[in-house]
Amino acid sequence: ECDFLINCAAFTQVDACESHPKEAEALNAIGPGYLAEFCRNHNIKMIHFSTEYVFDGTKNTPYEENDRPNPINVYGHSKLAGENTLLSTLKEAYILRIQWLYGKKRNNFVSFIEQSGSHPITCITDQMGSPSSTTDLANIVEPFLHLNPPFGVYHLGNSGYVSWYDFSLEICAQLGKNTAHITPVTSDKLNRLAKRPLNSTLNISKFIHHTKITPPHWKEALRNYIVNSS
Repeated sequence: ECDFLINCAAFTQVDACESHPKEAEALNAIGPGYLAEFCRNHNIKMIHFSTEYVFDGTKNTPYEENDRPNPINVYGHSKLAGENTLLSTLKEAYILRIQWLYGKKRNNFVSFIEQSGSHPITCITDQMGSPSSTTDLANIVEPFLHLNPPFGVYHLGNSGYVSWYDFSLEICAQLGKNTAHITPVTSDKLNRLAKRPLNSTLNISKFIHHTKITPPHWKEALRNYIVNSS
């Protein structure tokens, strides 16, 4: 017997989703529907993690929960379908749209920069978002469950926004690494299967309003991650 089901399962490899759309649909769209049906039948509340990729990234300000989704890749389409299936099946559900995750025991952007040494790498200047620590999000979600906020969609992440390039510079600064090997580049110069939204910034004020919890700034979160990983 349980009160909540937290769904962390997803096909999150954005480029791989382009070449494996059926697998993306199964994990990101169909799977949440089965879980929602189970929760409905057993009187269980559900938390489901989604993504900023449900938006096209053309808005000039951070996206709010009631902005119209318009995904531009298979991953975004499959995640939006999962949101819609979940909400149409289960009333007692929370959808938390999160982004730019990094955490322990998994390869991520921070570990990529750390392990790059002096090898030349490129980082994107024209995509903006909120680097978010999985530790911070886990610590925030637990009290969120007990506060019983209204069901529905919430945006969540560490506070503040930055580009991938400037994020890489801050990682190096906190690690005491030289940045000469990092070259700034715009996203149109990269040949990737999936198109990414340029504006990935999410407005998290709804979450803060209902919980009175303000997530740490992304620089503070990065500092804590590096200290605890060393």
